[in-house]
Amino acid sequence: MRKTDKKIEAAIVQSLTKVCDQALDSIEGFSWLTHQVNYKDFPRSLKITCVFDCDEALRKALQGSDAELLTDMISAALGRIDISLDKKTACISFASEESGQNFARR
Repeated sequence: MRKTDKKIEAAIVQSLTKVCDQALDSIEGFSWLTHQVNYKDFPRSLKITCVFDCDEALRKALQGSDAELLTDMISAALGRIDISLDKKTACISFASEESGQNFARR
């Protein structure tokens, strides 16, 4: 990983950690989030997964406004570090700890 990639990674982690802390306080059933990125194809390769504690919480978030709120929070946080998500719904997915790899896209 190049030095510039390490700086970008640190900024992403810091931004997403803030989003995670906010979401834990404001979104019922939210547990954590993670990201993956290939810096050879950045930012297009950036993928973020938001994980809920159970299938019911995930279903409620996707049917209500919580998934959209979380997506907007992530987009805004990354925007503050000059990372824009062209198709934010394509790079942000949702999952449940209860079902393991039960990923859902908005």
